[in-house]
Amino acid sequence: MRYLLIFLISFSSFAYVDLSIQYAASKRESISDPNIEGDLRTETRTISATWAWYIWEYTALEFNYSKSEETQLNTRRQEIEPTFILTKTETLTETEVKGVGLRLSFARRRAFIVPTISGGYALYTTKGKTNYDYELSGTSGSSSYEVDEETSSSSYITAGLKFNFSKYMGISFTAKSVMEDFDFSQADKNVTYLAGLSWVF
Repeated sequence: MRYLLIFLISFSSFAYVDLSIQYAASKRESISDPNIEGDLRTETRTISATWAWYIWEYTALEFNYSKSEETQLNTRRQEIEPTFILTKTETLTETEVKGVGLRLSFARRRAFIVPTISGGYALYTTKGKTNYDYELSGTSGSSSYEVDEETSSSSYITAGLKFNFSKYMGISFTAKSVMEDFDFSQADKNVTYLAGLSWVF
């Protein structure tokens, strides 16, 4: 009973919540070829929310959610057959990640710079849709194709850095990698860099 009381006292003395809202956006455009009409552009937007409950001074239970939308627009004319030409292709891919794990902090709560790492289990969900514009024997048309939603058990790992500019608020930067189907060899191929605000309460 005495040890349980000591545990509860130590737990309550350090317990607090760190909430982060972060965002990332990127745009890539292929180098135009003067011999090819049209171009290829990819835009990605990600929003993420992380709720970390510090049960001890340097250790927290972490819950996170992120949603990404990637749009790839290809306006290059592609001749599939002499009478069938693709004039535009637009692909939208939506990804959701729901994670739960542990976070380790390497500085005290009110330090100006707080580095962290975290990792755990993630539920990885993707779905998509592709729209096509084409010319068939000189006649224009369009069609679409939807990719069914797929969900897989995965893992995630993050490295974060927070700069506290007040007692309860700071700016946070995070690099997050999701390893689909626990394929750790893909850790460096699926990294998202995010920035946002954090609140402590």
